[in-house]
Amino acid sequence: MMVAEAQINNNTINLLEGWEEGLDKAPEWVQSFRKKAADDVMKTGLPTPAWEDWKYTNLRNLESVTLCEASSLHVVPNISSPFIDLKPIIVQLFNGSFVGEMPDLPDGLMIAPINEVWTNDWFKGFVSSLSIDTPMEALNSAFLNDGIVIKVSENTKIAEPLLLLSTYENSKDMLSVMPRIVIILENNAELNIVEHQSGIGSYVCNQATSINLGEKSKLGHYILQDNDRTQGYLFNTTKLNCYDDAVYDGFSLNHGAKLSRHEIFADLLGERIECIINGAYNLISTQHHDTTIKTGHFSPNSISKQIYKGVINHEASAVFQGRICVHNDAQGTDGHQLNRTLLLSEKAEFNAKPELKIYADDVKCSHGVTSGDLNDEELFYLRSRGIPEIEAKQILTKAFVAEVIEGIKDSVVRDIFLSISIEEGTK
Repeated sequence: MMVAEAQINNNTINLLEGWEEGLDKAPEWVQSFRKKAADDVMKTGLPTPAWEDWKYTNLRNLESVTLCEASSLHVVPNISSPFIDLKPIIVQLFNGSFVGEMPDLPDGLMIAPINEVWTNDWFKGFVSSLSIDTPMEALNSAFLNDGIVIKVSENTKIAEPLLLLSTYENSKDMLSVMPRIVIILENNAELNIVEHQSGIGSYVCNQATSINLGEKSKLGHYILQDNDRTQGYLFNTTKLNCYDDAVYDGFSLNHGAKLSRHEIFADLLGERIECIINGAYNLISTQHHDTTIKTGHFSPNSISKQIYKGVINHEASAVFQGRICVHNDAQGTDGHQLNRTLLLSEKAEFNAKPELKIYADDVKCSHGVTSGDLNDEELFYLRSRGIPEIEAKQILTKAFVAEVIEGIKDSVVRDIFLSISIEEGTK
């Protein structure tokens, strides 16, 4: 785990409150897992800007909040989502917990709440093998109970996409939820997952996502993060392990939450892997978004791409930290990292920290970061054709973000993301 000077402040105490609830009902291994995670959080404290990886993201606003527990839900909410048009398999989480009835599932696809499978040896073995490398992941682990497990059997290709609707709603003190998402694709399995995260009210969601891709498996993983822009706090730690010939096609569009951070650890543990982690962010008012990605190449002849584009307006701020580490044995690696950001206001703020660490000789790696305003010549061209300034900015901004969306492999999912409006960010 990352260790810095421990700061056991109100953040730590507030967010750990209630971690022992329901502990006696869990299997012994879960009790031990949760206790160790809680101890780890208390030893290190939660991150502060003194930590190098958290230099630009500050949790101080959480120090004075009063947290409350999620209330039970008796009626499944009717959630609208543009991805309903996919005619997908739909699974709903409300305030971190599975709600409703499990849909009919095709052969080879298993979906279940975590607390219904944690007595299975395979689940115990998988979770017990996970390394806990960050305090936010340890905090989530201390509450292991809520969330969902998705598992695709060997040689199974699921034709229908899976839509995971995660909704948060609260009208009292700040709600705290800690869902865990586990995604396992066995060898030669295929699945597309769309996560639509949304919320209303005051809440802190600290999600941990654990993904394991077996040999020759293919996962499309697409996220629309649309949480409450004025009161929602979202932290998501994603751990991704890929083996020989696996394909991960990842994309996230972040335009929700008052403060959000998506931290992604991708370990390419086999050969001939293709790992794409792309995304976009659209921020207004005083929103803050942080994307931190660490990709490790451990074996030869794999490809990784990290391409992010952002639009920042008003007094909003964004962070992009990307690291590609090519280890000694990873000859033939092709690693590419790029971040481009539009700053539409003088008060908008952007910080970037791109890194390449290369310990092999035969590699092809690159990284780059740019930020600036819209192109004056392009804006003038549209204005000269009679297009009003606001509309012209909307056209250019949408085209700017569309370039990275076009990289989504699934054409139907791609078209839905292209249709989602980002026009509010240009006003």
